[in-house]
Amino acid sequence: MKCFLLTFVVLLGLCAVSRASGPVAFSAGLTRHVTAAPNSKIVYDTVFTNVGGDYNPSTGSFICRTPGLYLFSVSGLSQEDKNIYLSLHVNNRATITVYSSAKYKFTGSSNNVVLKVNKNDEVNVVAQGSTALYGKIDQVYATFTGILMTEIQETFVNPVSDNSNSSCACWP
Repeated sequence: MKCFLLTFVVLLGLCAVSRASGPVAFSAGLTRHVTAAPNSKIVYDTVFTNVGGDYNPSTGSFICRTPGLYLFSVSGLSQEDKNIYLSLHVNNRATITVYSSAKYKFTGSSNNVVLKVNKNDEVNVVAQGSTALYGKIDQVYATFTGILMTEIQETFVNPVSDNSNSSCACWP
């Protein structure tokens, strides 16, 4: 019973912390075909939600105003007989990859990650290689989503934005 009560109190505390600055969540998608060259940022043309206003639909970037743990999701469907090769970047450094090969007519892929994000960090999706994303006004397959899971007040070293030469392969 003590363990259950402690877990409940911790979860209640996390919920209270995550609401200190209010909720943060965005989701954007493509309603048109997009062909992107390597190293180009993907700018999603439709915003489904932008609670907190940290996602900029003009640039395709999320600029963090509330530091914390975020869940990010990236998905895409290739145009017919084309590839998609995307990565989620934090401050111009790749974190996760979404890849789909043209082996079949249309192929899709997605990936999710939980990251610590500092205030003013920039998060976006970048084409790592030649990419041809499928999209239509009534068929949205390529999306970029971020949700604040819990706010963290302290500043921390983000391994994807840290410039040190640490050999540690683990995430703090």
